[in-house]
Order: sequence, then C-alpha cells, then structure tokens
Amino acid sequence: MLSRPGQPLAVTFRAFAANHQQVSVDDEDLPSNLVVDDLEALYDEPLPEFDEAQLRRVDNSVKAMPIIVISTPDYEDEDNDDTNESAAAVDADADEDTEAAGSDGDDAAAALVTKGEVVLDNRVFGVAIRRDIVQRVVVWQRARWRKGTAHTKTRAEVSGGGKKPWRQKGTGRARHGSIRSPLWRGGGKAHGKKKRDFSFKLNRKVRQMGMRVALAAKWREGNLFVVDVEGVDSRRTGEFVDALEAVSYTHLTLPTIYSV
Repeated sequence: MLSRPGQPLAVTFRAFAANHQQVSVDDEDLPSNLVVDDLEALYDEPLPEFDEAQLRRVDNSVKAMPIIVISTPDYEDEDNDDTNESAAAVDADADEDTEAAGSDGDDAAAALVTKGEVVLDNRVFGVAIRRDIVQRVVVWQRARWRKGTAHTKTRAEVSGGGKKPWRQKGTGRARHGSIRSPLWRGGGKAHGKKKRDFSFKLNRKVRQMGMRVALAAKWREGNLFVVDVEGVDSRRTGEFVDALEAVSYTHLTLPTIYSV
C-alpha cells in the first residue's frame, strides 16, 4: 500500500499465517532493492479505454498522411570554412523561423521535410480491430520461431546400465535392473523433451487479415508514419537513426515506420 507523496510509505507484509503485520516506514528505511521512480504517476488519472464497439466497426474515413522525407546525412569534410559558414547561416535562418513560429516550431520544422500526402487504403487501414485474429497470427508466428531442438535421453539412450546392479533377492535393498533407470542419478529422463516441430498451418487469408488489423490498429493509435526513404543510401540501423535525428524525428520508433 502506497501513501501520498510527502507522507510515510506504508508497507504491508503478508505472510502465510493468520496474522498480518503492517509497518509504516520512511523512504530512507526502504531496502536498496526496492526502487520507486515516480510516485506521482501512481495517482494520475487513468487513460480513457477504447470503445470496444467502436473498434469492431469499419472505419471508412479519409486517411491522409504526410510523407516524411528522410535522407542519409552527409559526412564529408566538415572542416571546410565555406561549408561551415553556409551551414551557420542556414542554422541562423532556421532559428529565426523557429522563434517566429513560437510554440509551433517543431511542427514548422517537420513541415520542411514532408513531401505531399498519401491517402491510405481503407481496405487495409480501415478494417475492424479483430483481437482474436491478431492472437491467432501471433501464436502462429511464435510457434514457427521455436527451434524445437530440445532433446533428452531415455534410459535406452543413456550409455551403460546393461548389467543388473545386484541380484533380485537376498540383499535387503530395493530391486533394480539397471543403473540407468530414471530413479538413479545419471539415469535416463522419463517423458523428457524430444526434438519436434512446433509449427502448424494457418490459412493464408487469416495471416493477411492479421497484418491488416495490425496496421489499422497502428493508425488508430497514432503510431503510423509514412516515410520516403529514397535518400537513404544505407540499410544500416545506425545510419537510419542518424537520418531521423537530422530531421528532428527522433520520437519515431523503428518498428512503427513503414516505407512507401
């Protein structure tokens, strides 16, 4: 149980007994392995939940997205005085434009690197959100990723144990026929893992529908961006991140970028 900021933090210890002990301690008395980054976030209002009925409806609205132009930064000679002077002049002009725009400076900078618009196809980005379809596709993908190489040896595959360790009767000990029985240390594994193929068949139309639902969900979340990558010369992730930083689009995450 957590208290309001500025008040002692009440920690409740619950044991497997009938009686429970509740102790109030200060933040300084907390153990070192208990880290609370921001208590204020615990008291924020929860985000509004999505309307399930609305998610199951088809969205036929016009979806116009700006095309973000990204190009690989030029890493040529940076010691050239003329280049530095021209770059400084461009930066000064950009600063003046940003100050004139006020709080919309980021939007103005973003508008400088956009090129036209593209209207998304509602057959892909306007479909109803089907969580059951996405779940089936994700389970199918993860099953295909599994290697299935786990293998254990049974008592027949473990070397040794061909001789009966002692006679059946007369020793006073339990009867055994092999030292490679699953009861013995170093023996075989009963019902152990074997190499197998975890993949299974999923209809092609279901897989395609899962991709459409995933893209439509990205659109409704506002995590979809259209990027023109003709100016990107390399396929390396680091250089692509540098290209994003050059156009002040560092808030974009790589898994949510789809090129046209």
